[in-house]
This record gives sequence, structure tokens and C-alpha cells, in this order.
Amino acid sequence: MNLKIRQKLEKGYVSIIEGKEGIKLIHLGILRLKKGERFDGPPLNDRETALVILSGSCDIFCGAEHFLKIGNRGAVFEGPATALYMPAGNGYRIIANSGLEVAIITAPAQKRGYPLLQPQNLMLLKSLLRYPSLHQLGERLFD
Repeated sequence: MNLKIRQKLEKGYVSIIEGKEGIKLIHLGILRLKKGERFDGPPLNDRETALVILSGSCDIFCGAEHFLKIGNRGAVFEGPATALYMPAGNGYRIIANSGLEVAIITAPAQKRGYPLLQPQNLMLLKSLLRYPSLHQLGERLFD
């Protein structure tokens, strides 16, 4: 099984992995926006979402929650990323405060809950490595 994926990244959302060989449950895409542009992520009733700010800064609105001016890296190698975890059923809006690149990852889930911002550290990534699914991580964080 060859999991090397080459995909040209253009402006807007580009799907990288969506049910491809060997990775059937995880969906991964990259979102690129210019300053002032916005992206509306639909509420996924059966999938949870992690947004990882790769570079740039943005505002994210998820229901009554507002996460303003998050992310501040000029490039992916300029320090830790900021991540936002959203349980299943939450839609969101991203508004770019600068040139912006965001990884959008979704996985199957049923549990509902509230978004969790994990700014400027790798705790979320370390936690993801300990749990077989984002759902189990969400249960630990919200229970």
C-alpha cells in the first residue's frame, strides 16, 4: 500500500485524503485563504473535526463560541501549531486575519460537546497519539 500523496494546493479547500486506500475513516484537507476571506464548514452530524492552524491567523466561530485571533505562525516550522477540536454536530466559520493555511481533519464520531481550543502547544497532538480515535479523546476532555 502506497500512502504517499501528491496534491497541488490551491486557494480554498483541497481534499487530500477522503476514504482512500488504507485510510478509510480519516478525511484530511487543506484550506488556504487570503486576508478577509471566509470558509464555512458544515455541521457534520457523524464526524468530529480538528482544525490545525498551519500558518497565519484567523477568527473561528462555532455556535456561541468565538475564538478570535488564533494562530500566529508565518510558516509551519515557526513554532507549535494552534488546534481547535470540535465534537460531531458543530459547524464553523473561519475568517482569515492574514494569509492562512489550515489543516481540516475529520473522523467518525457520535458524541456531542463543545469546541476546545488548544493554543500554542502540542498537548492535543500528544493526546491524539494516545487514543485510537478523536472520539475517545473528546470523551476524556469533556467528561
